[in-house]
Amino acid sequence: LDSDDGKTNIIGAVEIAATSVEELQKAVHDAFARRATASHGRNEESSRSHCICIIELPASRGGSLVLVDCAGTERRQDTDQHSAERTKESAEINASLHALKECIRYRAKEQRQASRAGADEDRRQVHVPYRGSYLTRVLADSFTRPGSRLVAIGTVAPTATD
Repeated sequence: LDSDDGKTNIIGAVEIAATSVEELQKAVHDAFARRATASHGRNEESSRSHCICIIELPASRGGSLVLVDCAGTERRQDTDQHSAERTKESAEINASLHALKECIRYRAKEQRQASRAGADEDRRQVHVPYRGSYLTRVLADSFTRPGSRLVAIGTVAPTATD
């Protein structure tokens, strides 16, 4: 859902003001508990939704910390036993992960160009295609805010069959 200021908001999102580490931990725990999950042939409890936690830092330091736990991608052969609704859901998850990958790729390209350019040279800004999915639209500031940093951590399956 897009707001008047151009930001994409998540329906049902919860905003809290944590005043202690314990309150913040509880809020993150509660956010993970609200995720949609389901079982399938390879995984007893598979995430069927992404989880985004945006932690606004105090004004004295400024900025925000954005934590995203993405639903896992599914291979086509793993969706053979899915209902039509679950197959569509898998396709939407895969599409949003692809859009996220493209945004990270373009952002990395922009950062490489900036590191090669001298302080006095004009830097070409790379267009980051964040409008490709609701996930990347919610994360738009992370891709477009000058001076923002991006770190991606992936989970690798422990066996060759996964």
